[in-house]
Amino acid sequence: MINPKELRQGNNVWVTFTEDQTGYGKDYVGEIVGIIENKVRVKGDWHWIELYGISPIPLSPEILEKAGFNRDMEGWYLSAYDKLYDPLEMNGVGDYSQRNTTIFAYKQGEHILRRGIRFVHELQNIHFTLTGQELTINLK
Repeated sequence: MINPKELRQGNNVWVTFTEDQTGYGKDYVGEIVGIIENKVRVKGDWHWIELYGISPIPLSPEILEKAGFNRDMEGWYLSAYDKLYDPLEMNGVGDYSQRNTTIFAYKQGEHILRRGIRFVHELQNIHFTLTGQELTINLK
């Protein structure tokens, strides 16, 4: 289950329903448009969904491409100031031993922020925090 403190409007999540809920077992990617306590509402659906009915979307190269990232010898980048590094390709820079974790690095002047992320909503949140703009990803 996703920690509700990690979610905000605009995040993409994987929505799952049980047979007794509206949707009858339908799974899909949804954009959060509302949050109250332990429930979310996604675009195009008027039902409030319990947090156990959503899951994080793991980052993948395909998703990064859909988000507008490009790849070079060092990693994935959106602009000259932010990069996503695969920890298995970092050649020992830092102690990033967690597999399946992408390292987000944002450089501003002499300062570099690094944070491990694994899911789409984490990438969207850090991008929004640093730039003030939504990271649009066409996952449909």
